[in-house]
Amino acid sequence: MAPASALRFPKTVCVMDASGTLAASLTDRLLQRGYTVHAATVRPEELKRLSGDENNKRLKVFAWDPYDFESIVDALNGCSGLFYSFEHQRPSYDELAAEEEVRAAHNVLEACARTETMERVVFTSSITAVVWSENRKSTADIDERRWSNPTFCRKFKLWHALAKTVSEKTAWALAMDRGVDMVSINAGLLMGPDLSLSSPYLKGAAEMYETGRWWPLIEVPGGRARVRVRVPLRVR
Repeated sequence: MAPASALRFPKTVCVMDASGTLAASLTDRLLQRGYTVHAATVRPEELKRLSGDENNKRLKVFAWDPYDFESIVDALNGCSGLFYSFEHQRPSYDELAAEEEVRAAHNVLEACARTETMERVVFTSSITAVVWSENRKSTADIDERRWSNPTFCRKFKLWHALAKTVSEKTAWALAMDRGVDMVSINAGLLMGPDLSLSSPYLKGAAEMYETGRWWPLIEVPGGRARVRVRVPLRVR
């Protein structure tokens, strides 16, 4: 693995899964800034909209399967950085989501460790990997040392929080063991055009706010966003 260094000029980076709500916008921005982007996605056809030019010479689309190690290695080949985010193909999280995200995170970090040109990994996690625990009345600050309690998440079927917690822990364990320079971002929930009042995160917002557990939830009309939001994000 290459030593970490500041990016003094645009390089080649990889975005996984590049067709996701967040990653698609990130891919577009990276192209605009002059980077060559390896866009790894399970839905290659959805990347035609990026930057308004499907023939952009700096955009290389890779068919990506998070459970196929070779497809990950192919997408990372020659890249100096990885922006990773995982979005399930199913409409909602269930009890199987945690196992799937752990497998994906393990495969991706192991592939990064074997990529000689890789300098840094940006792992997109979630604020839900931080806030949930039995002690809901605690007034202690929440920082990078805090994790959501997996037992608590299973008890109350907080499958999204469980998946993000255990997958991020897996990524950190492998990164430290294999010497991968990684940073994780515990951001707020990002919702697409399917956001409705039936969302459990909206239905429980008042209670979470009263107990000090509230995070920004942003609707992205049309699935794309170009916004500046000044909110505290937890970066491990």
